[in-house]
Amino acid sequence: MPSLSEQAREHFKLALLAAPQISGVGSDVHRAREDAFSDTESSDGAINICAGDEAARALGERVDDNELVVEVEIHVRAAQNEVWETKADTIAVAAHAKLMAYTSWPVWIAKIRHMGVDRGGDRGNRTPGKETHRYAVRFLSSAQALDTAPT
Repeated sequence: MPSLSEQAREHFKLALLAAPQISGVGSDVHRAREDAFSDTESSDGAINICAGDEAARALGERVDDNELVVEVEIHVRAAQNEVWETKADTIAVAAHAKLMAYTSWPVWIAKIRHMGVDRGGDRGNRTPGKETHRYAVRFLSSAQALDTAPT
């Protein structure tokens, strides 16, 4: 069975793919994609879910208190006379709403919160841009196994 961290990241993807689809993204939601988005792929937008840092501290002999950072990268390409930041922001607002409304999070996830955003892009026509939103996921795990929540 995958670790609880890996399961949490997969639930981010499931939440973002759940109906209704995000306008401008549709089913273009990926996990840890490393290759660049082509001009035709990110003509509207695409989302890539990546692992960020993870920290754990002992909470007794058998339980660890974990905080996982999940990065939700929004890739867009600006059209003529369009600002890529505005396009990415529209997708970010919709993605955040879907994550907060998702009702199938595993019971072992205690809390999810938005931690901030990084932006990067170029200037000019058909400009690609990337906005990365960071989410902290708090959960407890068994100290003996990375794939097990405490009972």
